[in-house]
Amino acid sequence: MTPKGRGALLVRLICLGSGLLWIVLVATDRGLLERFELAALDTELRLGPPSHASPDIIIVAVDERAVHRYGPLRWPPSRMAEIITALDRAAPRVIAFDFAFSAEGEAHERGAAAGRPELQPLREAAKRSGKVVLGNYFDFDADPDGPPLLPDSGFREHRVRRLLYLGGARPATAAPPVPVASEVHTLAPGLPTAARAYGHLNLVPGGDGIIRAMPLVARYQDDFYSGFAVEVACVYLSDVGKDTQGEIRPEVLIGRRRVEGLRLGDHRITTDERGQLLLRFAGGRGSYATYSVADVLAGRVSVEQIRGRIVLIGSTAAGAADVWATPFDPLLPGVEIHANAIDNLLRGNFLVRNWYTRLLSFAQLALLGIAGALVLPWARGYGLQRVGALASAFLLLWLVGHYLLFTRTGYALSVVSPLFAMVTLLGGTLVVSYFTEEKKRQQLERSFEHYLDRSVISELLERPELLRLGGERRDLTVLFCDIRNFTTLAEGLPPEATVEMLNEFFTTMTGVVFSNGGLVDKFVGDQIMAIWGAPLERQDHAVQGCAAALGMIRAFDELRMRWAHLPVCPWDSSRRPSDPTPAGIQCGVGINSGHKLYGTQILVGPDTYAAAREKFWFRAIDRVRVRGRTGTLTVYELLARREELGIDADWLAAFAEGLEAYWQGDWATATRAFGAAVARNSLDACAKFYLSHAEQLAKNSSSQQEWERALGPR
Repeated sequence: MTPKGRGALLVRLICLGSGLLWIVLVATDRGLLERFELAALDTELRLGPPSHASPDIIIVAVDERAVHRYGPLRWPPSRMAEIITALDRAAPRVIAFDFAFSAEGEAHERGAAAGRPELQPLREAAKRSGKVVLGNYFDFDADPDGPPLLPDSGFREHRVRRLLYLGGARPATAAPPVPVASEVHTLAPGLPTAARAYGHLNLVPGGDGIIRAMPLVARYQDDFYSGFAVEVACVYLSDVGKDTQGEIRPEVLIGRRRVEGLRLGDHRITTDERGQLLLRFAGGRGSYATYSVADVLAGRVSVEQIRGRIVLIGSTAAGAADVWATPFDPLLPGVEIHANAIDNLLRGNFLVRNWYTRLLSFAQLALLGIAGALVLPWARGYGLQRVGALASAFLLLWLVGHYLLFTRTGYALSVVSPLFAMVTLLGGTLVVSYFTEEKKRQQLERSFEHYLDRSVISELLERPELLRLGGERRDLTVLFCDIRNFTTLAEGLPPEATVEMLNEFFTTMTGVVFSNGGLVDKFVGDQIMAIWGAPLERQDHAVQGCAAALGMIRAFDELRMRWAHLPVCPWDSSRRPSDPTPAGIQCGVGINSGHKLYGTQILVGPDTYAAAREKFWFRAIDRVRVRGRTGTLTVYELLARREELGIDADWLAAFAEGLEAYWQGDWATATRAFGAAVARNSLDACAKFYLSHAEQLAKNSSSQQEWERALGPR
């Protein structure tokens, strides 16, 4: 197996192992990861779209004004009867008290007399209203068997009467892990029977002291009892649908050793296995419309503000003990927490975090490991930066998908463990890539950074098989570029100025080579040698070389403004086999030497001309002999790109006519044609050269051999 294959296998094992590791860690977590997950859940709630409070739920608060007017909250039952009577005039659908008190305003004690006369006004008002919901508190800390209930308390009449066992669960084997109460602190005797509904008021904070869930069901002795919010919702739904549904009572859905949820008429409520509802809070304090008890008793709250609504009576006064920490508010009154729970039950916008979401979280960890094993071995071949970019894009898509699932369905999947798993598998991939391949990539980049453009280096790194020992026959384009009369120029400059000039020249010309996809082969004195078609094979290497040549002319025009108008003497572009062989280089150098004779800037050989003539303007210059080759070569001058304007066709035609006549020995025609070319372009040094020679040869006729040139190294 190659090193690359071993690295890919190791990355796959790391990815699959990371997914499995985090599945095990989550499954065996004892609270550490859970704290992180709950903090992430709180952040999602705060950053998510607001869950607007229902206008059908209002709070009548025992606030500072009420306490100032009526004294501390140890009000006699007659005061509570007044509140019921005052609210009943406005025809609310539900009147619910978030209190559990005795006639003295304290928790009722077992053995109290059943016939206390001071409770009679409250009993009568509750029974007369027919829409009052009261509550009690369970004690979950003492003896689970607990003392027996008073036979006349009426409390047991409010137990859950219907349990639905799902998925083959049986009463003897189900045993759902709901909270088990050891004692019940109830209202004074007779009040449970006077109330329309009766539910427990217990709030259970998490391990970090924050309320996120509401227990909807608890067990006392052999019976199940629903929570205060459930009873309020049932009374409300019963009143809304009284013409079609009748009285709605909660049904507990029990699976194998867990609670699946509750059913309130047509409403299916999903809970966790302990029967707790994960709350989607509408916000902090004041999210629900709130009125003071003092205003209600004084008649300052209009009937329209109460009619048809759920009215919750609870304490919000400063210093009240019934305040709790929530994701939105560190001191939220209990009555507002119950309001949020009732709102979630009626609108179905609660959150879901149970065995099913845990199963989905395990699935996403497994899929994360599998996806990493499939993608990362492939992606790391593109370098660590691209792996990081791909991982960032995947993370962004995953977060967006998770957020949409959370906001639209309420499913609260794990966030922290997948993030940790991503860090684990990505970190492992980066470490493996660095020690197996990245060092080699960096070494290769350092080797080529002064000779190739970074885009070419990147492509070469993707195809390292192109870098192999031995030769290969391939057509290339080779470019030579130097500064005309550099030796003379350098003699008149200080050494420091010469070095500075060469550095600027080489830097500028190298940039042109790189921008056209070329390779800088070497620097010799003031000369640059560049190659196209190696190490990466290019079909259009001749076109790229010609484009670079023209780019050098333009770049050098800017340099000459700073160098006292120095001319440039470029190069050949010649298609030769493979790496430039000595013969190929000799041909290019020979053509390059013709610039001094013809006064040209860019000369190319016949192969380059044939490959690039569809893209550029050329003109033939001469037929020459090059040392080391038999026969002659036609040398062409590169003028401009085809799409560029300003090429005089008559000038080119006159020069071509003159050159053809020159080759045929027709000196009169050559003199006339070259004279026309010079007339059309007075800067054409090559036409002037031929015109001068044609005139001399017309006066002194000689054999053809006298005017054929051999332009090889001399």
